[in-house]
Amino acid sequence: MQSPGLRKIVAYLLHSAGLRGRMLAASIWCCSFVTTSALAGVAVSIEGGRGESVDIVGLGVAWTEMYGWSLPWHTQLNLSLLGRVDEWHGTQANAVVSDLWDVSATPVLTLQPAKPQGWFPYLDVGVGVHFISETRINATKQFSTVFQFGEFFGVGVRFGKRAQYDLGFRAQHVSNSDIREPNNGLTFRTLVFQYHF
Repeated sequence: MQSPGLRKIVAYLLHSAGLRGRMLAASIWCCSFVTTSALAGVAVSIEGGRGESVDIVGLGVAWTEMYGWSLPWHTQLNLSLLGRVDEWHGTQANAVVSDLWDVSATPVLTLQPAKPQGWFPYLDVGVGVHFISETRINATKQFSTVFQFGEFFGVGVRFGKRAQYDLGFRAQHVSNSDIREPNNGLTFRTLVFQYHF
């Protein structure tokens, strides 16, 4: 059941915040009807960032409890799968294409304390596949293929009573790995907020 406060936030985002706000409102609204126990092992995220005259905003869903390995020094390595939908917006005035969509699937390895308590830091790395709606953005950035590879390296902190909140920073790169030229690729940085059910 939605709370009155949540209804106000969703209503504001739907009517005042444009496409990006509508994406966020839709995800909040959908998640508000699902119980926490039904989504155990799932995390939802919103991210925003910038790189090479391109602004990026996106939504993600991660399946976080796929596999884990115990490591020395009281650490643990976890495998998860991250699915994302991002909008890229080119900020150059003379852009040939100023907007595109990026849909991706990325296996992610996360290094964290084995028995975390309270807040705790983590490192993550992911390598996956991307499908983009256009093969260029701005005036000169060309990707040549809609199929792309992507990798990221991130650092972050989990916090909250159940470590349900997650704030991270990622450095990411997307390119076609020279399948076809020109292959300018895109390097960008994002701030990610994630909620773990």
